[in-house]
Parts: sequence; C-alpha cells; structure tokens
Amino acid sequence: RNLPEGATEASLASVVAEVERRVLQGDRRGAVDVAVAAELWSHALVIAPHVSKDCEQRVVAAFTAAALPPGSPLRTLYTLMSGDPAGAARGGGAAFVKAWRSNLMALLANRTAGDSRVLVAVGDRLWLEGGSVAAAHACYLMAASPLEPAGAAARLVLIGADHKRAGAPFASDVVALQRTLVYEYARRLGNSQFTVPSLQPYKLMYAMTLADAGLTRQAADYVDEVKRVVKQYGGGAGGGSGTFGPGFLRQLGGFED
Repeated sequence: RNLPEGATEASLASVVAEVERRVLQGDRRGAVDVAVAAELWSHALVIAPHVSKDCEQRVVAAFTAAALPPGSPLRTLYTLMSGDPAGAARGGGAAFVKAWRSNLMALLANRTAGDSRVLVAVGDRLWLEGGSVAAAHACYLMAASPLEPAGAAARLVLIGADHKRAGAPFASDVVALQRTLVYEYARRLGNSQFTVPSLQPYKLMYAMTLADAGLTRQAADYVDEVKRVVKQYGGGAGGGSGTFGPGFLRQLGGFED
C-alpha cells in the first residue's frame, strides 16, 4: 500500500492505534483529527460523517486539497460536494481555465442542489480570465440563465456574441443571432409559450436584413412573430410598453413587407 509521505509501517500502526483509542473513548472528532493530521484519509472519511456534516465537509475539503491537482475535474466536483461552491468555481488557477470542458462535464454529470450558481460563476471566470465568450455562454446556457437586454450586467444577449467589448458590432452579428433564434425555437418545442422579449429588436433587424435581400416572405414571418410577442407583453405600434422602447415600436409599426 502507499504510505503518506514520510510515514513508515511502524508510525502508521501507531497512528491507527491512536485513532482506535480515540474511537474506544467515544472521541470521534479527535479520531478524525488524528487521521487527518496523518493523512489517513480512509479512516477520516469513514468516521467524519458520524461526527457532523461540517466535519465531513472539512475532511473532504482537506482530502481534496491534498490528493488532487489544481484544475482536476475531481477536485472541482469534490470541492463542490464538500460544501464550498465558491471554491469549486474559483479554484484551480490557470489549470482550471485550460481544462474548463472536463470541469464543466464533471459538474453537469453530477448535479447538486444550487449548482446553477456555480455554473454561472464558472462562466464569469472563463469570460474574465480566459477571454472566451463561447465558453462562458456554454456555462450560462447549462445554468439556464435567461437572455437579457444588452447592458453592463448582462451575461447572455446573443449567443456567442461579445456585447461587453467596446465597439464590438455584436448587434449585427448574424451568426450569433441565428444561434439565438435556434435556441429560442428549441426552447419553444418544450414550451409553446416560451418567448424572449429582449430578442425581439434583433429579430426585427434580422427581418429587415432578409427583406433587403429580397426574402420578403421570410421577413414577414419574423415581423408577425415579433408583433405577437409585443402584443403579449402589452405593447403595440401605437402605444407604450414597459418592455419595449418607443423607438423599437415605431420601427415595428412602420415596417412594410
């Protein structure tokens, strides 16, 4: 068997005897402390759940930090399971960012309560540290984050488009808009009432692009869809709406097939 660094068979036997002595005295917490100090993780992990939830989480966290390298998917998952969601999202340094796909897979294949917040935090980190909009948006989508109007605090506006970069023409990114339209369509297959209010101005721009290209029938279909959503949210070409701005409503009302 593999011994902890610097340990011998004799010293190991001595520690196990001390763990046993503590257990026989009913001092389970003390037994855990002795086992952790000696890195006898099997003993610590067996006893800790019978002390308290906090003790169990502390032992899992100590084992994870000692046994698994930064950026390891197991380390990320165990950190989350130990009750440290912030550590799961922020630990691992550059190795985590480099291995973001496998870390995301570990989180998605082993869902835990409240882990959507972790997925969002991972997305924020990948955007900030890794500069990858695609990676960040993948995390946001897996966390079921909503599409939002463009703004400093928004995460998802158009899928794959960087709305945070100054001067970026994200609103005219046709591929990003088409991705987002596909996403909206896929969500609607599962819920016929699903709509994305913030997407409607971009959808109108897309209809104008189609019309300029001579695809008037397709353009009209998109405009009809936009009008349906605007009506659903209480707006209209001749009235106000708390959801849609007056400029957009004027554009929509003046659009001609």
